[in-house]
Amino acid sequence: MLISVIDFFRILMYLCLSGFLIALIIFMVKLIGIVKNVNEIVKDNKLNIDSTLNEMPSIMSNVEGISNKADIMLNDIRPDVTEITASVNRSVQVVEHTIDDVSQTVDFVSDTVSDTTSTFRYGNGTTSSTPSDMVTNILEVITIIKSLF
Repeated sequence: MLISVIDFFRILMYLCLSGFLIALIIFMVKLIGIVKNVNEIVKDNKLNIDSTLNEMPSIMSNVEGISNKADIMLNDIRPDVTEITASVNRSVQVVEHTIDDVSQTVDFVSDTVSDTTSTFRYGNGTTSSTPSDMVTNILEVITIIKSLF
């Protein structure tokens, strides 16, 4: 007995359809089991779920209150933070200028002391380096140092 091609494809289609239906039935049985488990969990925790749902409005109102208070506090603090930042920036600039001034003063005093030392060591370039010339140079150095302060 020979089977025609059409009959072969019909049998193949019936087998595939049967396999699909069996898989669908297994899926439905497992899905029903999962739904039963979820239902049992909900029944077991019904009191807890109800109390949580009843407390939810007060929790949300507390969260909203906290958010509003935080927003108000941030708005109150914002100008102070801006002012403090500007003040710190100005202070840093003043310190930078002071450091520059001190650096220039130290350089000037160092040069003056170096020049005075050279003058004492080697004279002032003239042929006679008398004690009165040295006293005059010392007085000039003291005058320059006094003018710095």
